[in-house]
Amino acid sequence: MTHFDDLTSCQYFETLELAEAKNVGWLSSLYPFAQGQVSKNLLSKLRALAVTQPQNVCRGYHSCELCPIGRFEHLPQIDWRGELLTLGDAEIWVTSLDRIIYVSPNPIIHYIEEHDYSRPSAAR
Repeated sequence: MTHFDDLTSCQYFETLELAEAKNVGWLSSLYPFAQGQVSKNLLSKLRALAVTQPQNVCRGYHSCELCPIGRFEHLPQIDWRGELLTLGDAEIWVTSLDRIIYVSPNPIIHYIEEHDYSRPSAAR
């Protein structure tokens, strides 16, 4: 997956015209990332957005390069009300109260649950 430092200007898709969009959670095994606790409430909201409001859905999938080789025989998935959603093909957009849009790949859910990724404090 493409790596972007947290809170850098979002320019992944050239057609994206969002002046206040910031990257969050575009992780790579080649770069260190913040770790820590994330509330269950936030994780629940991210799951809901991944299912109900996916953004920039792509035709292919990205696997998790943070997982040890062989750990996942398939792409990371989440359970949503009894159905499995495969991650790695879309973004999640979260708009803050001050109108900043935080753009994350949908595997951010997996990164939080399996790799203890913690978003930057400015995105809280």
